[in-house]
Amino acid sequence: MAFVPLFCQSNYSTLGVNSPAELVQRARAVGYGSIGICDESTMVGHHEFDEACRAQGVRPIFGCRIVIDGFVTENKKFPLDFLIESEQGYRNLVRILSQYHELKDRESGLARKLGLKGRTQGLWVVLPPEGELYDLVKKQSKDGVERFIQMAVEYFSPNLALGVTPATRASSETDTFIRRLAGFAHITCVAAPQILFAEPGDAPAFEFLKNPISAPERGWKPPEDPKTLSAIFSEADILARLRKRTNRFMKAER
Repeated sequence: MAFVPLFCQSNYSTLGVNSPAELVQRARAVGYGSIGICDESTMVGHHEFDEACRAQGVRPIFGCRIVIDGFVTENKKFPLDFLIESEQGYRNLVRILSQYHELKDRESGLARKLGLKGRTQGLWVVLPPEGELYDLVKKQSKDGVERFIQMAVEYFSPNLALGVTPATRASSETDTFIRRLAGFAHITCVAAPQILFAEPGDAPAFEFLKNPISAPERGWKPPEDPKTLSAIFSEADILARLRKRTNRFMKAER
């Protein structure tokens, strides 16, 4: 099964660099047939994203990220990602977002006050690598992990997924544990890297948004970064495919 970038953030998010249309254009250029948008606390970019996907012939997947209080961790907030599966899911996400913006600045225990328990039909709820589960695993909190999984299943099952994204040796060990945990608990596991900019050349803009004071200079070369949309096929492979198509076209013309 081919990888699909489900968790792209556009410039409607705090750290997103590119517009929804630019994300779609890049995805199309490097060979993706589907792409998802998952901006933080907003669905404003969905219309622009949908139009760009229609124009580029790419299948759109719509979602949103919210940041709420930990289920078992006190005085700390963690993200949750929602992906829309049906019209009912869209309506539920609109309701969740509306209540979220009303309560987020003055209430604690948002997961309970937002009415998430049993109210996420038509949505896939993904526990991202930046979320509470990873934090508990890294702290080696066995009791915390067990309580968190129990609550997550109670709130979001059956459309619950654990997100993984190997990047470093340490995170890969955590990913391995999360995959085993997902298999043991019969929970879906998905690749969930967070995409914050479309091309490696956009990395300086991302660094500026993240920390304007110590932003890199214009000539800075970005390292390999999992936060970008990497090409499915290598440049050599793409050229070989183009040559084959050209040869078939020339033979047909003869």
